[in-house]
Amino acid sequence: MNPLRSTGGINIGDIICDSYIDGFGNDWCNGISVVTIGSGAMSQVYGAGQSSGPGLPLTAFGSSYLQGFAGVWDGFIFRLNGGNNLEWLTYVGGDSFDFITDIALRPALNAKNPIVVGSSESDDSGDINMVPTDGGFPHYDVAGGYNAADPDGGFGDHFIAEFEGLLLTPNWINKFGGASIELHGNDYESPSVDVRQSNGEVYIAGTYSVDAAFPLTTSLAGGTYNQGVVTTTGPGNENGYIARFNGNNDLTWCSSFGGDGTDNEITDILVTDDGVFICGNSDLSGIATATPCTVPSSGEFPYCNLSGDNYTETNATIDRMFLAKFDFMDNLSWSTAFGDNVGNNLRGMDANSSDLYISGVTGPNNTLWEYDTGSPLDYYRITNSTNDDATIARFDLNFTVGVEDYAQNELNIIVYPNPTNDLATIGWGLANIETVKIYNSIGQLLMTNTVKGETTEVNFSGYTNGLYYIILVDQSGMTYNSELIKH
Repeated sequence: MNPLRSTGGINIGDIICDSYIDGFGNDWCNGISVVTIGSGAMSQVYGAGQSSGPGLPLTAFGSSYLQGFAGVWDGFIFRLNGGNNLEWLTYVGGDSFDFITDIALRPALNAKNPIVVGSSESDDSGDINMVPTDGGFPHYDVAGGYNAADPDGGFGDHFIAEFEGLLLTPNWINKFGGASIELHGNDYESPSVDVRQSNGEVYIAGTYSVDAAFPLTTSLAGGTYNQGVVTTTGPGNENGYIARFNGNNDLTWCSSFGGDGTDNEITDILVTDDGVFICGNSDLSGIATATPCTVPSSGEFPYCNLSGDNYTETNATIDRMFLAKFDFMDNLSWSTAFGDNVGNNLRGMDANSSDLYISGVTGPNNTLWEYDTGSPLDYYRITNSTNDDATIARFDLNFTVGVEDYAQNELNIIVYPNPTNDLATIGWGLANIETVKIYNSIGQLLMTNTVKGETTEVNFSGYTNGLYYIILVDQSGMTYNSELIKH
């Protein structure tokens, strides 16, 4: 690209370059992901969004997917190389309203594959596995897996698309929805996507109109959170949902999430090595505290504080922000709602090894959850204004222990059989391992064994079905990790 602004000497905080990506319509960029190349000195940058007109700078990369503007609104996806040059840009859409709302990167052989999600009101194209010529929405099924013919005939569905990271050709473009409208939310924030980097599982989350035909799928991992359609009590009639596709693109779990208040809207999803977080807003009609961490028996909003140490609120008022966490076996391990009055909505999340950061908006004159245990020098405003205000918060993630809390050091750990229903052998080759620790999915330490040699045997028969973390510690204190599933 030709930067509008470029610096010579670069200091921390300098803008290195900036530029427009624009055509003849309104152009929105809704997501960005970065691939680090080699030692980290160079990066590829993927971005995605939607446009209401032609004129974006279409750019082919070899035999990459390349589609022109086809409809009222079309999604688009692009890639910049390490020199900030545009090396690929294509529209993705049909002849109606098609939006790309988020992008993530999936590990693949010698590359990272971009995955985009969004919503479409276009009919599926009759041109399978090729750039559409009939004004329909592209439909590719090269890699196999979940393959649903246009669920509602172009009335409004979510979709998921994966492109091969080296050739930039489609692996998989497929609709996802029911017979009613699944659209993009108020500000093009639904659906959202993230990827578990250790195994390529793809998680998406969003909002769907209450519909018995939505592809809810009981957890194939044996998880307990499998919520059906929840009929809401007012206008909107919407449920949140979370879904998972495995490395072969098969749908392995899809659950509703919410209560019978209106607008159970999920706006973002974040996959960490510690679990899967979702956030959004809901007009709560009550919070289920009698049997926490399970699917509510009535129309209450799900509540969970499995460890007993997590931040929680149980006040039920309208228009509340919410946060929830699932383990990788599809069990709910934490959820809470917060905020006051009206206009509260969480919009985004990110995390490092110790903290979860969230951001969003709160309505005017709210008595929000002001909280600061740090220095008086921290930026901290007790009250908000008479207008909508941005809000940001940080949560301590140290209440759980996951693989993110340990160094990802290289060691060929062998666990067999995996899954197991009783005994499992753990082997580690030539490293000087002294200690083996076993944690459950919420970070509780279950076992510490002192070991010698290159293998040890662990009996899991007394533990419940689920995901377990295996942490090995060598003589120098260096840690290595693996996972096991008990079924």
